[in-house]
Amino acid sequence: MMEKKIGFHEYKIFVTELVNIYDSYLSVRGDYNDGINIVLLDKKIKNIVDNIFYVAIAGEVKAGKSTFINSLLREEILPADVLQATSSIIEVFYSKRPFLKITYASGRVEEIEEESKEIFKERLKEVAAIPDEYRDIPTSVLDQWLLDHGEVPEVNDEFIHYLEAKSNLDNLSSQIDKIRSYLQKRNLDNITTRIELGYPFRIGLENVRFLDMPGVNAVGGVYDIAFSYLDMANAILFIHPIKPVESESFKNFVSTIIPKKNKDMVFQVLTHAVVYFEEKDRLLNEARRIYANLIPPNRIFAVDSILKLIHEDLIRGKKLEDIKRDKAKRKWVAFVLDLADELGIPPEKAFLEFSGFKELLPALENFLIEAPILELRNIAQTIHTGYEELERMLNEHLSLLLVRQKDLEKFEEEVKQRIDGYKKLQTEAYFILEEAEINFKGLNSPFERALQEFKSKYQELIVNSRNLEELRKHYRDAEDELDEIIGKSLSTISGFFQEKLKVLGESLNKEYKLTIPKIDFAILEESTKKKLKEKEEKDALGRAWSFLLPWRWLKLKEIFKFKKESASTLEKKLIQELKGTAITQISNVLDKIRDEIFKALDYYKGQVKQMLKEKEAQIERLRVEIKTAEALELEILQTEKKLTMIQREKERLNRFLENLNVV
Repeated sequence: MMEKKIGFHEYKIFVTELVNIYDSYLSVRGDYNDGINIVLLDKKIKNIVDNIFYVAIAGEVKAGKSTFINSLLREEILPADVLQATSSIIEVFYSKRPFLKITYASGRVEEIEEESKEIFKERLKEVAAIPDEYRDIPTSVLDQWLLDHGEVPEVNDEFIHYLEAKSNLDNLSSQIDKIRSYLQKRNLDNITTRIELGYPFRIGLENVRFLDMPGVNAVGGVYDIAFSYLDMANAILFIHPIKPVESESFKNFVSTIIPKKNKDMVFQVLTHAVVYFEEKDRLLNEARRIYANLIPPNRIFAVDSILKLIHEDLIRGKKLEDIKRDKAKRKWVAFVLDLADELGIPPEKAFLEFSGFKELLPALENFLIEAPILELRNIAQTIHTGYEELERMLNEHLSLLLVRQKDLEKFEEEVKQRIDGYKKLQTEAYFILEEAEINFKGLNSPFERALQEFKSKYQELIVNSRNLEELRKHYRDAEDELDEIIGKSLSTISGFFQEKLKVLGESLNKEYKLTIPKIDFAILEESTKKKLKEKEEKDALGRAWSFLLPWRWLKLKEIFKFKKESASTLEKKLIQELKGTAITQISNVLDKIRDEIFKALDYYKGQVKQMLKEKEAQIERLRVEIKTAEALELEILQTEKKLTMIQREKERLNRFLENLNVV
């Protein structure tokens, strides 16, 4: 964990400095091979520069998510007090050019450019909200039916029974006319699947993308598209009114909906804090006690978005008299001014002070930046390792040059000694490759045992899944755990080669003054992991839960064939079919992973063989090189200059790492 909280501004300074350090490293490195995979390191640098932080804002309907996002953005750009449709997830992010882009299920795209935020708000109300007259029917279930089947169903007793089972609502038979009316108005050309809002916000949020999620207690559950967005989020903020402080939907959200790995990313934000100002601290402490087994207490905050928006109005130079004209803000202006006077707090600071955002925002920024800061440190350490290897190579080369300059005969003896060392390197490397083959292939290898344990565990979990959401969660957790098994296996293999080559290198250096070319197993391991991951999606919208495809095949007319069976009975049969499909798919994936790990082992062995070739070429160059005294002296000067540059850059890197270690 970082000791000092930093924000996006400081993080960008670190990124800029590291890019400059990397450019200098490439210049100093030149054509030398220091064992660092430049292609992969270059990708890591690019990823850091282009890094996007995804913040999902989830919570209950009418909990104040849109107002909360507005307060984060310091712009009242999202419409408040509307019931958001489940099919619409709104992505809000920084853009120099204001635009609103709406994608519909039919593929139609609507884009509004260069307009005022009021026009954006009005259009969002039209496309992303549930009309008032349909708020008491399960619109999300109806939309999802249309998305899955592409046709309007016949609304009869069987379909009503299906809706009640899916939405947990009763007495929908009294709403048949309203349901028919809604379905007649909805089609793939007016059901939104993605809403993107780009706007030039006033604060440094260029790398943050906020995801305004539908209410988790909206009927119909969390559908696949929303689940995919949650799965890719860097942080998840669950919004809930501060009173009542206990929320079953939050407990269910953390315990049964989101994948296991995402639990470490959840914040709880209790809103409307000013309404219960006198009780705020007690309610906040109560929430931290209630949810202590779900998330750390330091990730639960009490805030008031309205106070934060009033604070932003004042910063813009808006007068209190003008702010009071807003009905939502009027009474809180007077309340906070009286409270500020009583506590001796300057009015211009009081609204921010009582809003709770002074505590939330630094904690959120620090949390989002923690992992990228670690990545910055890893990249800097990789560059430092490259410099050290360059320094060793150049010192070895300089030593030979100086010896040759002093005594050409002694130089030849030094070269012969290195040739003998290389022969021993060839022999010992062969034994290392043979040992690797024995250790990492076969039924008793650690990797094979891990695969069998994994298979048994998730077969049992999938078989015992009680519903679709639980099955989906276990399947997603299986993907994540398989990544861990792959990572551990690759780390074991790379650790084996690293340790063996380290011991061999120390022996050869001591006896023959021979340095083994460095292989960057860390970055090689990371590259191999990426190749092995069998995720099909490129972004959230591309995620396809392939094992759920049989669910998509269900048509209403197929339900009608079974007059004696309820929709819930049919659903159980379908889930049973999905379980078999999921188990089969996991078995197929394990077979593929096993083959790929063996390929990875061969790839590692290939890197060792490549290292031998490079060393052989280096020895051959030393053997045949003939230099004049003048050329020799020039090369000595250039090598010494290069070593001086490396020392200077290493000191710069050390300062950078020291600054990173502070945070």
